[in-house]
Amino acid sequence: MAVVLILIASLLLALNSVSQHAQSTSVALIGKKTLDKANYLRQHWELSGKPKYAEVDDHMLVFNNKGWPEPILNGIKSCSAWQMFLIAHSERPNPPIASRLVQQSDLYRCQYDFESGETLNVELNRNDLSIYVLNK
Repeated sequence: MAVVLILIASLLLALNSVSQHAQSTSVALIGKKTLDKANYLRQHWELSGKPKYAEVDDHMLVFNNKGWPEPILNGIKSCSAWQMFLIAHSERPNPPIASRLVQQSDLYRCQYDFESGETLNVELNRNDLSIYVLNK
C-alpha cells in the first residue's frame, strides 16, 4: 500500500513539473509572438510612409519617431493598450494575471505577470522597444 502511495505521489510531482514547464514555454512563445507583432507594426509604419497615426487591425495606433507603437489606447497611456494590440491573442488560454506600469522620463515599461511566475516586459526606453521574459 505504501509503495502505491509513493508511486502516486511521484506521478503527481512529475505532472506538476510538466505543467510548470509547459506554462514557462507558453510565456516564452508569447514573448516571441509579441516581438513578431511589434516588428510587423513597425514594418507597416515604414511601408505606410512613417505616419504618426495608423489604423491597423481595427485599432488606431500611435507610433513614435522610430516606428514603434506607443502604449496609447483612446488617448490614454496604459499597459492595456500594448496588451490589446501586441500580446498574441492566440495565447489567451494563458493570459497575464496582472500588469504593472513603470514610467520615468524616457522609460515606459509594462510588466505582465503570468501564473507560472514569469514576467513579460514590454518597454520603450528612449524610443527603442524591448521585449523580454524574466523567469521567477
